[in-house]
Amino acid sequence: MPCWFGEDDFLRVQVQKRRRSGLYAEYFAPVLSENQTSETVRYLVWVILGRRSAMEKKYCTAVVLAAGKGSRMGGNTAKQYMEIGGKPLVAYALEVFEASPVIDEIILMTDAGHMEYVRTEIVEAYGLKKVSTIGAGGGERYESVWKALCTLMDREEGEKESLVRDRQDGYVFIHDGARPFVTGEIIERAYGAVCRYNACVVGMPVKDTIKLVNQEGMIES
Repeated sequence: MPCWFGEDDFLRVQVQKRRRSGLYAEYFAPVLSENQTSETVRYLVWVILGRRSAMEKKYCTAVVLAAGKGSRMGGNTAKQYMEIGGKPLVAYALEVFEASPVIDEIILMTDAGHMEYVRTEIVEAYGLKKVSTIGAGGGERYESVWKALCTLMDREEGEKESLVRDRQDGYVFIHDGARPFVTGEIIERAYGAVCRYNACVVGMPVKDTIKLVNQEGMIES
């Protein structure tokens, strides 16, 4: 995949389509920074592999779930708000979705008691411009997902019809806000897969040792 810097600080990406025609598809993307350049290139490649051009990219909304109480973990603070490396845990995933060229909008679902905290201490504090809605989630995760999807389908006063159509015709990425290790590459690969198969689930290789036990608690394998 040859690429080079051209005039006006634009990155020219040339990708050979593996088709009988042997034609080349050329895409251009502004160079944002050294770190974001590689992400932009990978995104364009995944768009091509997903058989959609950059101009045909579907509108993508990320629903980040942060309404859990962390009862299994214990403690007075829900794990998504615990500070890791000086930053609330949920902020890590939000920043990745914010930086991804795939994601157009973020809906953040939290519990009613933390909505103002999330708005001021996370969304505003970390400059998360793509967060369009901070909503109160439900008692269970599926309820929070349902409420987010209802928000997605509703038209806000003053919104353009074209935006509403794009949003409703687009893809939704649902992510647990207490999982901070999502990456831009994972998002791009998921987009490529959903363009091709209409739905997908991200999975990671299991690294823990798993044991199968019987009813007496004895290890079988």
